[in-house]
Amino acid sequence: KFDKNFIQNGLGIYNSDTLRLINIHDGINNLYGLGYFNKIRYSITPNKKLTSSDLNIYLEESLFNKLQTGLKWDNFHELIAAINIRTNDLLFPGLLINNEFQFPGIRKNTLEISYPGRVSVFHLYPFYKNEYLNKKVHWYNSIGEKTAIYNYKTISNKIGVGLIIGKNCGIEIGLQNETAYLNPELENNNITSYSKQKTKGSILNIDYDSRDDALLTKDGTLIKIDFQNSTFNQKKYQSIKFDFDIYKTIYKNTIRINALYRNIGFGAPIHNYIYQGKIDRTTGYLPFALNSNKLSMAGFEWIYHYKEMHYKIFFNQIFNLENNEEDIQIENLQNCFGLGVTFTSPFGPIELIWGYGPKNHLTNDKKYTVFAIDVGYKF
Repeated sequence: KFDKNFIQNGLGIYNSDTLRLINIHDGINNLYGLGYFNKIRYSITPNKKLTSSDLNIYLEESLFNKLQTGLKWDNFHELIAAINIRTNDLLFPGLLINNEFQFPGIRKNTLEISYPGRVSVFHLYPFYKNEYLNKKVHWYNSIGEKTAIYNYKTISNKIGVGLIIGKNCGIEIGLQNETAYLNPELENNNITSYSKQKTKGSILNIDYDSRDDALLTKDGTLIKIDFQNSTFNQKKYQSIKFDFDIYKTIYKNTIRINALYRNIGFGAPIHNYIYQGKIDRTTGYLPFALNSNKLSMAGFEWIYHYKEMHYKIFFNQIFNLENNEEDIQIENLQNCFGLGVTFTSPFGPIELIWGYGPKNHLTNDKKYTVFAIDVGYKF
């Protein structure tokens, strides 16, 4: 689908250039970074006088016109399904359109449009992102009592420019506007509620992904850093999120270390405090007990691979949790642990997780059990 000029521009090597292997290798890494190709290799054929060479590039394009599906089940939202459609030639080759729709436990639609170009040794791409999110959430007071059930909705638009560095790293900068709704199921003057709260700001996202497989990772690193400067009610605040996973496999054993730090600046509307977390990080904690403007936590996971089965033991711990709205600050370390098993199927990996952790997010006195299921496409 891609013509010679697109590939040559991506590679960054042209006729009359001096032959240097490092330039070829850097160019191939840049092509891999676009995400359009599964395999890239090359051959060099010099002439008899060794004054010039023919450089041949062999590529296998990724299948972009595809449909991916995934399922999750947890104790709170119960069933959540996702359908992801991705194409790169709807209007012309290279225009990447990605749309993900989630339902029924959470109603969410995410649309992303981007197109890569080349400036000097880098790939630049303009992007547009639109996200609609509508779900039910819980809110807790300082002693762990549920004080509200909210219908939470946000609509956001982002526009900006992305930069691809090599095979694994991507940086995006842009502008964002968001409209938020936080409406309780039962009206109460003692709890916060609002409609059409608008926030504007600038964003910086840095992603580094060297994982060997996104579904069943055995080696590699995933790092995400998000900065945001926002304005709400003519007041400015800053937010930062740092998230990483490190995987290392020795023989049949995989060790995973992960950590999360998020800090929502003072003055942000409280829907930014809402946090449930991913199944592989927070199974064992009460859903939305981690609502906070400051949160730091880390986890350890050991996975044993036996044929098509993958068994794991995990341990997660919260080091700090603060919620300025409810004057909450955890004084004791909070932890949860659990077991899991993953096996392959025609629908992709199926993961069953059992977690055990604090029922009240301020003490370890009471524990409870939670189950989660994750099937196929990760979302």
